[in-house]
Order: sequence, then C-alpha cells, then structure tokens
Amino acid sequence: MIEPVVTPQKVAVEERIPPKPKLTAHRPLELTQVVGEWSLFQPIDQPPYIAIRNQAGSYIVQRCDLHFYYYANMTQQRTSLPANLRFMHQQQNFLVYSIDYGIGTERDHWLIVKVLK
Repeated sequence: MIEPVVTPQKVAVEERIPPKPKLTAHRPLELTQVVGEWSLFQPIDQPPYIAIRNQAGSYIVQRCDLHFYYYANMTQQRTSLPANLRFMHQQQNFLVYSIDYGIGTERDHWLIVKVLK
C-alpha cells in the first residue's frame, strides 16, 4: 500500500475587526446676530465657550479645551479653505473644522479681531 503524501494546509486566522466608534452627539451651537464681537455662551448641559460670527454666518469658536474651531456656514459657497483646517464633523448647518496649526491656533491671533472677512 502506498500512503498518500500529506501536504500542510494553511489555517485561516480569524481577524477581529475593531468596533466602530460611537457617534457622539454634538451639542448645537448657539447662534448670534452680532458680527465681529466675541460672545460668551454658557449652556446648561455643556462647558462654556466663546464664539465670534462673521458676515457670512460662519463662526470661530474656542471651547474649554483651548483649541479654536471654524464652523463654516454651509449656505455659503467656498472655493478653497486654508491648509491648517482639519474637517471634524457636520453640525447643524455648519461644517466643523479644527484649526490645528498656523494662524488662528493661538489666542493672540484673535485678540484684535473686530470683523472676520
């Protein structure tokens, strides 16, 4: 009798896919009609923040994490955005960008702001 040649088989390894991160519920941004002035907002269910509105209805927001965020009004058409903006999420009628580096990342850049263009 001739025994058959046994060749080793590759064993399939089960890969675990990490669970999807939970979507966080973003609190609504309080809107203001005042253009060019920093306003303090103190919502009951979230930390306070300051924000300034420009003529087009977009906002620069500084939250308690000391970072600045750009809330771009989606009703305004944009041809380009600065390279230092990183898209984070969509909230209300805004596209929210983190200002990670460069002009706009520090408080000194916003101290003398009167009107944003």
